[in-house]
Amino acid sequence: MSSPVPDLQKTDLLQTTAGFHVLEKQPKHTKLLLLAIFCLSLFLDTFNNSSLFTAIPAVSVQLDIPNSQSVWLLSAYQLTFAALLLVSGRSSDLYNPKWVFVTGALSMGVFALIGGFIRKEIPLIVFRALTGAGGALTIPSALHLIIHMYPDPETQAKAVTAFGGMELESVGISIRLIIGALFVSYASWPWVFHFSAIVSAVIGFSAILLVPKLQRTTGESRAEKILRFRRLDLLGVVVFTAASILFIFSITSGSVDGWGSAYVLAPLIISVFLLLLFFIWEARLPESHASIPSKMWRYENFTVLIAISLAPFMWRGSIFLLFSWFWEVVYGWTAIKTAVHFLPIGLGIFPVLPLAAGLQSKLRLKSVILVGFILIVSGTALLPFANSKEHYWSFTFPGFLLGTAGAALIYTTAK
Repeated sequence: MSSPVPDLQKTDLLQTTAGFHVLEKQPKHTKLLLLAIFCLSLFLDTFNNSSLFTAIPAVSVQLDIPNSQSVWLLSAYQLTFAALLLVSGRSSDLYNPKWVFVTGALSMGVFALIGGFIRKEIPLIVFRALTGAGGALTIPSALHLIIHMYPDPETQAKAVTAFGGMELESVGISIRLIIGALFVSYASWPWVFHFSAIVSAVIGFSAILLVPKLQRTTGESRAEKILRFRRLDLLGVVVFTAASILFIFSITSGSVDGWGSAYVLAPLIISVFLLLLFFIWEARLPESHASIPSKMWRYENFTVLIAISLAPFMWRGSIFLLFSWFWEVVYGWTAIKTAVHFLPIGLGIFPVLPLAAGLQSKLRLKSVILVGFILIVSGTALLPFANSKEHYWSFTFPGFLLGTAGAALIYTTAK
């Protein structure tokens, strides 16, 4: 007698494709418009991160948020976004990706709109986290729809490249920083949230109108529906999210409250326990049910590449937070002036991309990654000397360019 799990997997395969041919049969102009909407959703997700860099000093001052806690305005979104990507992709495979995408876009808009009217630290952070949860639903579902809309490998590759291009740091960071700075300078920081809400509403309602009705096969038994729901691994996602939040909270609080205080140690210990519990739970689940199957960690170089790929994001995140606060609070620069001085990080990647491709074709990949780390360390070493306005061109500018080059080499090679 066969197990119900393999039967469910076969049903999933049928349900993933049955009825989805209607996407491929859409008129060319409709598919191009849908692709633009999906690309805009990815741009918006990254906008919700980068646009706040120049707004955080203004938000912190108005809401009296300590510098040590202002990082949560970014981390709250990033944590829920990253954690829920585990379940979002599977939701698109198991259920209707159109409504997963619409739910994510509209919920992101609602939570961003509410966040723009909040003037208290904790509620604002909570709604930032909820906005990240909505954003996490849009990306895998958009990619799912793109793949079925362009089944031909050649056109599919072009569509997926266009979609991924919305996350290109060279253009994306610069545009998102400038947009956020314009709102802070000429309107007010809540308009960063309101803009996100408006674009989210446009994306969500456009998807409702333009994405055709997608039908899956029917006739599932109650047991099959229960097994399908269990494959979302909601318990694992909740445990992982809680562990991540507690860990980040303890790390950010340790430098302020002291590493020996219970306020710091308790969440740190609990986060480690929850993280261990998460990996034990994932190892006990069948591979088709686990958010992170345990066999992934046995892939060659997988673990070390995961750790390496975090370096560019850690570098950029710390640089943006530190210098946006320093320039706006200490120097008294406007948000626009701050954004302009960040342009080397955004635009400096252009000459690095062809260099990265050339190095990857001529050197061992780990050698290219090593060169990237050398550049990041060299650029970062210059930044402590950028302690005055006069030192921007002599230390900050070359530090940003070297760090950006190193981050780009690491990211493109590890990816």
